[in-house]
Amino acid sequence: MAICPFTYCLSYLFKEHASSQTYTIMINFVIGVVLMVVSFILDVIESTQDANAVLVFFWRLSPLFNLGYGLLNLVLNELTTIRESDETKTSPFSTDIMGWEMIFLFFTAILYGLLAVLIDYSMTFPKVKDWMSGGDDVQDDPFEEDVDVLKEAQRVASGEADGDVVKLAGLRKVYRGGKVAVRNLSFGLKRGECFGFLGINGAGKTTTMKMLTGDELPTHGTATLGGFDILTQQVEVRRQIGYCPQFDALFELLTVREHLELFASIKGVRRSRLNEAVAEKIKQMNLGDFENKLAGSLSGGNKRKLSVAIAMIGDPRIVFLDEPSTGMDPVSRRFMWDVIASISTRGKNSTIVLTTHSMEESEALCSRVGIMVGGRLRCLGSVQHLKSRFGDGLVVDVKLATPTQQELGDLMQQNYGDANENITRDNLDDKCNAFGNQGLAQRVAASHPTGYGLAAILERDGYVKAESFLSWCLEETRFDTLYDFLAHSFSHGSVAVMERQNDFCRFKLHGSNEELRLSKVFALVEGVKETMHVREYSVSQTSLEQIFNFFAAQQAEEKGVARGFQEP
Repeated sequence: MAICPFTYCLSYLFKEHASSQTYTIMINFVIGVVLMVVSFILDVIESTQDANAVLVFFWRLSPLFNLGYGLLNLVLNELTTIRESDETKTSPFSTDIMGWEMIFLFFTAILYGLLAVLIDYSMTFPKVKDWMSGGDDVQDDPFEEDVDVLKEAQRVASGEADGDVVKLAGLRKVYRGGKVAVRNLSFGLKRGECFGFLGINGAGKTTTMKMLTGDELPTHGTATLGGFDILTQQVEVRRQIGYCPQFDALFELLTVREHLELFASIKGVRRSRLNEAVAEKIKQMNLGDFENKLAGSLSGGNKRKLSVAIAMIGDPRIVFLDEPSTGMDPVSRRFMWDVIASISTRGKNSTIVLTTHSMEESEALCSRVGIMVGGRLRCLGSVQHLKSRFGDGLVVDVKLATPTQQELGDLMQQNYGDANENITRDNLDDKCNAFGNQGLAQRVAASHPTGYGLAAILERDGYVKAESFLSWCLEETRFDTLYDFLAHSFSHGSVAVMERQNDFCRFKLHGSNEELRLSKVFALVEGVKETMHVREYSVSQTSLEQIFNFFAAQQAEEKGVARGFQEP
């Protein structure tokens, strides 16, 4: 009874469960075994017995030391009894044998139990959380906010969003070391709305959800959930929400029904309605065949269903879903979407805040979407609104043909003559000039979407094989020819390069509906497919995924990694 709360208190010294487990075992070994041996040695040496008598009272604050030291004294007492008569035998419960150890075990069980409760409870106070995880605020660089994001912030500031179920007002989080995770988020969500939080890892989505659920404290700003402030009314806030984490937080030895009964009780569902509420969620999530199975034996998809059911049980006004359909097959995923839509956009029972990496899921569920980049909302609105603003026109995806060995051989003989010749930084300009395009030399740079590969080889080896260099030059020339053709085929400035990756390129076409008819663009590209060395192509409207990729490539952590993306 003493070691459990003692270990629980130790766990607060660590952030990761793996390191916590390792170091806790080491600490318990040192305190429970090493100190016991040291104390025994000190007690044997006559000159250190008095010091040991004092030190042992401090070491007895460890439950493992009490256990080990008490058992050691018990064994020594039995050995002494064997040598002497039973009349001199000392009781095991004597303070000279195990008495003090048992007394300390009793009181440390109470002490560490109360300390664990105190630490847990104190963690709910904003000032304690701020002291543990907060950092000094830093000044942001000037940044031009999106017009829709600004309008929403003004709506919140003016008080128009006071009736919204979820309202964020200047929510900001700065960690120690100056890392800004969330930058002044302001928006409101009405009852029955399903809001999609999109962004790559590190964009600030999870930190925002942690602040809203009370796991983190904002550095500045606040938010209200169901009319209750997350800073001053956290107990009331927790009664308003359900939360499905990204990773299933399930007890492997509890059944599906036992999970739902447990969390329904925690959420305050009356005992008279408990069975009804549990049966309703089991039916709603199609878990009837598994209600008496242990959670540890469920498939990944059914575990996600159970996690979502736990979040929704008790009919909370606000539900946070962190990638709810991860690991589900397509049929189960569609079923899950229908359940989520039934309580939000269709039923208007709950407000859903959804984080996902699936653009299809966002389009199927979300009435509004916000894309976060570097802690900021970069755009906000319905899926169709975002497509209209950032995806007007058509997108042409083209995959160019790879140069053949015959083509490369002819170019080699025509330009260089020696197939074994190498290209270096010193002769790069001359070789580009010999190829017929002096400007290609400027593209062999780390910042270029296709030239970075050659630049890396030159940096590493000092040279590039002529064949590889000529292949790249030919691909660049074919891309330039295709781009010039499209630029001349449409009005000035209506063609932009969205993405380039090796032999793949994506063009954005802006213009009027008459000029950008699908049939016209298809006919145009089909007519030059052979002469422009186009291996395959497609023409489509801009997708939400393409808009997301464009914004995601601008995050600081992605610079130099997500190559080839350009502003359309």
